[in-house]
Amino acid sequence: MTASDRQLSEAELLTLQADPIATLQFLLAEAALPNSETAAILQLAQALRAEFQTATPEAIAHLTPKAD
Repeated sequence: MTASDRQLSEAELLTLQADPIATLQFLLAEAALPNSETAAILQLAQALRAEFQTATPEAIAHLTPKAD
């Protein structure tokens, strides 16, 4: 049974809302990608998340598009 074949519990929904990596894992499971591709995507996402968590506000502002 895939995740789309059942209703998600409230706890599962809260976990997905609170954790972007968990959300990505859920979406990748739905996409049925090969394990090697899923692992590579998750590794990249975790590395990016770690970088953003340690980035300075100035560095993040530099990456954010400016409104004209």
